[in-house]
Amino acid sequence: MYRFIVLLISISSALGLLGQMTELAYEASVKGIDEFMSRFNGYEQHLMVDKHATDQVRQNLLTLFDAGNTNDVELKLAMVDTILSRGTQLLYNSKMWYAQATCKMFYKKREVLLNIFLRTEQTPSGLSYWGLAGVDGLTQNGIIDTTQWRSISPVEHEINFIGLESIVNKNREHFAGYRCRDIQIDELSAFLALVQAGDLTFDYCEGVRYHFLNVPGFIFTVENQMRTNTNSGWLISDVIEADFDEKENYMFNVLKLRQWYMEKNSY
Repeated sequence: MYRFIVLLISISSALGLLGQMTELAYEASVKGIDEFMSRFNGYEQHLMVDKHATDQVRQNLLTLFDAGNTNDVELKLAMVDTILSRGTQLLYNSKMWYAQATCKMFYKKREVLLNIFLRTEQTPSGLSYWGLAGVDGLTQNGIIDTTQWRSISPVEHEINFIGLESIVNKNREHFAGYRCRDIQIDELSAFLALVQAGDLTFDYCEGVRYHFLNVPGFIFTVENQMRTNTNSGWLISDVIEADFDEKENYMFNVLKLRQWYMEKNSY
């Protein structure tokens, strides 16, 4: 009986400690991207940061990195130094951050995975909202083909382009190939057209990732790391060095944008 009572006390103590740790982990976690920005800007501190330390701002920034990712430590420290020296702030209405929503969709009943990139916008009256900025995955999933070219008869003009009827109505799967060779296919425009036609339908969003290009000389991404310790929630996962040209290349090739803005204080 004595051993049983001791066991019960031990279990109760362990559960109490677990409850305290769970509560502590929740308070320490970065629960949303707005909270991430608030901590990045120094408006809110991680509860483990010493408020009396001379380097508390630096400590607070370091808590925003995914401790489970130990790659490029020196690069991450260099980015922190740049943030501190340049006084970089993250603003909700900045043109230099993008959300990447990885979505399961159906193209004519076939399951496909697409990345939809979004950016914050403002109405003329100053109200904020999210807008579609780019799409990636239509080509990889074979929904549009950018590699094949087709030709229209060189004498079509003599018969008032009557052959367009057959091209448009009977060659829909290959229709993109009839464009001029110097015309690039805009995946976002194709995406909007396919959704409007009802050929592409949404199922659910599998996950979200954020891309920040605000820090001069760097690009970093933020992802949600679900853990039960004090390093959890929305944290910086990857950091890369990037000058002006590399940031433009990133927006074109990674974020699949065809139009973008570059704020002067971001390079």
